[in-house]
Formats: sequence, C-alpha cells, structure tokens
Amino acid sequence: MHSDILWPANEESEPCPLRQEGCQCDDGLLSDGVRCVPVEKCGCVVNGQYYGSGTSVFLEDCSESCVCQSGQFSCSATSCKKDEECLNRDGIVGCYSTDPCAEVECRVKEHCEVSEDQGVCVPDSKALCWSAGDPHYKTFDELNFSFQGTCTYVLVNTTGLDPSLPEVTVTSKNELRGNSEGSFVRSTTVEMSGYQITLPNKDRGIILVDGIKTELPVFLEEGSISITQSGIRGILQSDIGIEQQLLWECRWALWQLQRRQGG
Repeated sequence: MHSDILWPANEESEPCPLRQEGCQCDDGLLSDGVRCVPVEKCGCVVNGQYYGSGTSVFLEDCSESCVCQSGQFSCSATSCKKDEECLNRDGIVGCYSTDPCAEVECRVKEHCEVSEDQGVCVPDSKALCWSAGDPHYKTFDELNFSFQGTCTYVLVNTTGLDPSLPEVTVTSKNELRGNSEGSFVRSTTVEMSGYQITLPNKDRGIILVDGIKTELPVFLEEGSISITQSGIRGILQSDIGIEQQLLWECRWALWQLQRRQGG
C-alpha cells in the first residue's frame, strides 16, 4: 500500500520566491534562485537542498521516492525490486541492480561476464594464427602454408572499420638459418597504443620496448598491456582481446584475437 505525502510549499519545501536580492520577476514568473521561470518549472528547496522541477529522488533507505513538481515536493512509499539493492553511488541514492553486468556496455561481438564480482567484456569467440619452424603458417581462417621469405612481413593488422578498436600491427622478421636455404622467425613486433614491443627469439626473458631492452614482466598503460614469462613462453596480453605467445628457442609464435569486425 502506497501513501502519498505532500510537503506544502510554505513548510518543508520552499517555493520559488517572487523577489531575490532586490530583483523582481515579471508577472506570472517566479525566481528559481538563478532565473525567472513559469510556476510549472519552479523547483523545490528541502532541508537546504534544491531540486529542479521534475527531479525524482530516493530517501536514504529507498523506502520513499520523492518528486519535485511545480514547486511542490511529494513522496510515496516504495522499495527496491528483488534483483536490486539500495546504494549511494557518487552521492546519488537509488535502487541499483545486483547484477555486475547490468550497466556494462560492451562493443560489437562482445558480451559481459562476471569476474571477481565485476562485469567485464569478453569476446564472443576467438581466432588463432601461428607461425613455426622454417616457417610454416596457419592463418586465422585456418589456411596452412609455408613461406621461405627473409624479410619483415605484416602478420596481423587492424582495418580501421571499427573506430572503437585501437590500431594494432604485428610484424615478423624472418632470417636465414645458418647456411640452410630455410628461414625462421627471428623476432615479432607488436605496435599498439603508441608502443613498439619486440619479442626476439633469443635472450629469454628480455624484450624491447620502443627499442629499449627490458626484463620481464612488463606492464604498460596501467596494466592494460602485459608481457610476462612462463617457462620458455613469452606472453603478451591486452585488454582489447589481442594475445601473442612466443616460444623462445623453438622458433614458434602464436597470435590470438577476438573475432570482431575491423580486426
């Protein structure tokens, strides 16, 4: 059962005054403390707090919902829904969903999952490509082939079709293996978020960040890019869904990314 409580303008809720500091509004207008407005747009002052006309607020325990309308502040009994709880977020009391994903907006081809009580966006699916040996390749669309080139090649590149996806380029530098006619992956370089990160196929645990030798682990952009070591693996991960693994001394590299338009 809901009970409406109307707080009269001459009691708890102060009406728009006709005068303010010697100024007077034209006939039919009232001052809202800043400017002259029609009475239907007049706000409310309750316990020293001003509420614009049409503003709805909850009391501290969300047991009542109040609205200011044309200078009148009225309240009615209410309660949060089954999947909501009464919280004060950034100074605003209200009924908020208990689902961590309720207010998370993910990009195209992503969905929200709960991790450590937080809603995080994860890709709907992932694609995988790799190069290994002298070298053999498997593309994201699962095409297998071998290529004995000895230059620097683009392996992964964003297309720019999705403006929300940062630009990413992955290149591979191939070299001849001794006196053999076969080549191998000498190093891979990832360019993203203004960084150039090179994972060489030797010097385990060492990478180049913008040309500077750096020992692992490395965390960039407040942890949104991480490069760590696990045994003979060098692992680069990012919060945009790109992951690269390099097996030192095995001449093997793997790239994984979420399936998204523009990637």
